[in-house]
Amino acid sequence: MKTSIASVLTVAALAALFGGCNYEVPLVDSGAAKPVDDALLGVWHAVPAEGGEQATPQVALVQKFSANAYLIQYPVQVKDSLYFRGYRVEIAGKPYLQIQLIGTEKGPVKEADRKYDLAWYAIDGDGMEMRLLNTKVVPRTGGADAMMKAFLENKASPEIFGDVFRFKRPGR
Repeated sequence: MKTSIASVLTVAALAALFGGCNYEVPLVDSGAAKPVDDALLGVWHAVPAEGGEQATPQVALVQKFSANAYLIQYPVQVKDSLYFRGYRVEIAGKPYLQIQLIGTEKGPVKEADRKYDLAWYAIDGDGMEMRLLNTKVVPRTGGADAMMKAFLENKASPEIFGDVFRFKRPGR
């Protein structure tokens, strides 16, 4: 897949991808957010892992919330939808998507539960790949400065991000 952008979303374990936000603080402050990438907007269907099947298609909806922020719903059309705020950030000259859990279909989550995650993504035509930051490489503790130091020290490591999640736009 061609890397046109590097940043967020998820698949079979999308609940783990989105529902499992891992960090207490953002790696990059939202004040450094880049403009919304229109290529990320729309409906994305998770592609099952090779040999796997999904009883119910896992669908993510990415909408423009403001000039620099996304509203992400996952899964769509399911009782237990999660809602995230997302924004593109740049680290060492490369774009990523930072996400924060903000609520469920029942309403906002408690402030203490508004965890963050960072994702690499690449869009190629109607397909997208996404990977979340690996907490074994960039630890959850130590604050934003320690996290950024660990990220920069390990940015070339193939282990810096976890498993690949694949998505496809429907009907294309």
